[in-house]
Amino acid sequence: MNACRIILLCLCVGFISGTEAQTNLSTKKINHRLYLLKSQGVDTMICYSFYCAYVAPKPLTPNDSCLSSETHYVFWTLYGKAYKQRFDECRNYPVLSVERSDFINRIRDSLNFIRKGAILPVGHTEPSKDGKTSQYTTMSVDHTCSTDFEFIIGNETFRKEFSDFDLNTRYMDDDKTPNDNYETNQKSILKRLKDLAEKETDKPGIR
Repeated sequence: MNACRIILLCLCVGFISGTEAQTNLSTKKINHRLYLLKSQGVDTMICYSFYCAYVAPKPLTPNDSCLSSETHYVFWTLYGKAYKQRFDECRNYPVLSVERSDFINRIRDSLNFIRKGAILPVGHTEPSKDGKTSQYTTMSVDHTCSTDFEFIIGNETFRKEFSDFDLNTRYMDDDKTPNDNYETNQKSILKRLKDLAEKETDKPGIR
């Protein structure tokens, strides 16, 4: 995600399926904000994108003539205060202060766990009848929604990307065989981080 290569707590929540021109418009807006943050000395950034395959751009409101395929949020802290700003292809949004950001606090407190965290693929191990061997079966789809976190902390950059299908699928395609990784995925720090990010973007901010 080239839009998020520089600085602070950048949270980009997007439904990505629009044209390249639309994507570039959002990217230019975000890059400008990140440039301003960098000039203020902000040096930690987390980008979060939520996108769905094969989803066409939609109007922001029923009567809106502008179609949007992505919604981004940039989060950052400055002088001990948290802020956020929304970005999309259609409008310009103000910077809002956030009274308390559990999302930012969790990242600060759990960075080492986040580095090691992973959402495992849907799979099941079936022992053979003789008990000496086993067969591991995996399952995937190409029409799921996905979450993409990118962490830029000082000079360090790392990324965590996973699908809702892997995160939330309990059973294989027969609806009887369990996904061996379901419980592990539900307890992952990345699942908690996703929940906090989604909740935070729904909170009303204060200008």
